[in-house]
Amino acid sequence: MQRLEKLHLRKKRVRALKILLPTVLVVTVASVYALYTQGVSETYEVKEASKEMQKEQQELVDETQSCFHSELQGPCYNGVDHQGRPYELKALISKEDETGQVYFESPSFKLTLPDGTWVALSSVKATLDKKTSVLELEGNVHLSHSGGYDFYTKQATLLLNELRAFNNTDVTGTGPMGKLSSKSFELFESGRKLRFKSQRLELNAS
Repeated sequence: MQRLEKLHLRKKRVRALKILLPTVLVVTVASVYALYTQGVSETYEVKEASKEMQKEQQELVDETQSCFHSELQGPCYNGVDHQGRPYELKALISKEDETGQVYFESPSFKLTLPDGTWVALSSVKATLDKKTSVLELEGNVHLSHSGGYDFYTKQATLLLNELRAFNNTDVTGTGPMGKLSSKSFELFESGRKLRFKSQRLELNAS
């Protein structure tokens, strides 16, 4: 009788295992598949995001490049104002867009008049509007003048047709009599005269 009970109990365990093992197998396979599918999905999403980012970057590069229809290395422009007075404009690089705007890197302007008067302007960058012949200089603008002036400012506007320059930012440097600072400057009469606003002058020691 005891043997029959043990045999009956063993049969119950076998039946239970027959039901339990397939269930565990199915759950395990389903879990592994879910993890694999999630990994594949995440990898696909990352790859797609990377492709989209690369596409946007390329479009930005293409758009930037398409803005300019010409680029010159070490350009040198020789021009004249409306009275026929010559000047020279050089730069490290120049780029021109379709609207007639020319962008210069490390530009330098030089004017020498027949009476010996000369003026030189340089800056970090500049923009020339070819329609109006207005040159906007920006960044560490340096002006040297044959009258003994040598000063710096942040920005300046140069009217090439009139050979006149001016600005509205602080100016610091040196003049014939010593150190100077002012709120602005104006260069006119084709570089023959300089005018400073609210000028302060520190005289040289005699």
